[in-house]
Amino acid sequence: MRSSRAAVDLIIEFEIGSRDQYDAKYKRPEWPGVSSGITVGIGYDLGYNDATTILNDWSNLLEPNVIKAMQRYSGLTGSAASHKLSEARQSILVPWDAGMAVFMKTSLPKFEAITLRACPGSDKLPAGCFGVLTSLSYNRGASYSKEGDRYAEMRQIRKWVATGEWDKVSSAIRNMKRIWANNPKARGLLRRRDAEAKLWDESLHAAGGVSARVDTGDDREPLPSEVTTDDVVPVETETPVNVQVSHAKYSLEVQLIQKALISMKYFEVGEPDGKVGGKFVAGVAAFMTDRGKDPNKGQITDALKNEINAAMTEKLADGTPWSRPIAPARANATAADVAKTVPSVNANFSQKVLAYILGIPAATGGLLKGFFGDKDNPSGYIAPIKEFFAAIPSELYWFAIAAIAVGIFLAAKKAQDSTVKDYQQGKIN
Repeated sequence: MRSSRAAVDLIIEFEIGSRDQYDAKYKRPEWPGVSSGITVGIGYDLGYNDATTILNDWSNLLEPNVIKAMQRYSGLTGSAASHKLSEARQSILVPWDAGMAVFMKTSLPKFEAITLRACPGSDKLPAGCFGVLTSLSYNRGASYSKEGDRYAEMRQIRKWVATGEWDKVSSAIRNMKRIWANNPKARGLLRRRDAEAKLWDESLHAAGGVSARVDTGDDREPLPSEVTTDDVVPVETETPVNVQVSHAKYSLEVQLIQKALISMKYFEVGEPDGKVGGKFVAGVAAFMTDRGKDPNKGQITDALKNEINAAMTEKLADGTPWSRPIAPARANATAADVAKTVPSVNANFSQKVLAYILGIPAATGGLLKGFFGDKDNPSGYIAPIKEFFAAIPSELYWFAIAAIAVGIFLAAKKAQDSTVKDYQQGKIN
């Protein structure tokens, strides 16, 4: 992923807002208007994707009947899509996790590749500036070479990126607001252009205002549609680019990194809350060290993101997905081994001993009482109480005690086994 965290967050914000907004509004299809098709997930436009692409992008994430319903609206755009929206909302529901998975693993890499192809020289841009172009591509398609007044600013951006005149780009982004100035339904687009221009200036400033003339030899025509998701192989970079991450602010990128590392058994990152802290840094550093890479103090870099992508596609010798290497001594640890260092396991041993002491005699007494009956008559109790309890076979008391003991034993064993498993996997030290 070439785009900065701030740029990815910008795209998410203007496509769906927040998770709460997504759950409230975007789980069902929307029609953004104008020339758009029916849109699902995070800005995934069914109108500009063919049926095969839709199947490939959403398979294993949604039920087959939902994917078939989505395929029905492939190629429908503009008013034709608008007329089918009510129908589509009856049969299509995309949960948050599925929408995010397609956005991060499919949509975003595609549009980054589209941007690289359509805008020569964009590979030299700071990550934030490149992410702004990706946002433009995501919203307006690869229209950097299209003819007509509507695309004048897009052509200017392509030219200035190619010639290294990066300081001029933000003005073109702001100027293109003229296209939607008189459209009351396009206020979101106007705010998006302002946010993109601001992020461009901030990213360029953070990079020292660097501009450089770059090779413009790639004059291939961009994809023809205004919004497109043609299958283009993502281009990756190995140049580390540090991202300034706020320790207080939620970040989608941080949350996805946390989830990816947890899936590979790097539990140090803590709960996947999307925030950077000491646990996150420790988990990132441990992962990079295990992969034989520079841990770089646990910072988010292109090298980290590339390594996570590589690890998640690797297979072990037995065909299972790559996961954290576990030392044999830890992987094969027994309860006795763990009890030496984990107090809860040691305590569970005591519970099990007490359960044996309580349970075995109780069960034995109940069996003996059941076979041989009472030999002595109790005395000294108040008559009604005596009569009530006397009516209950005394062996039941013994069995009740035994049942309690069994419950204690099972609870202790469950807690112990769970703790041992967590230790074996590295969840606890």
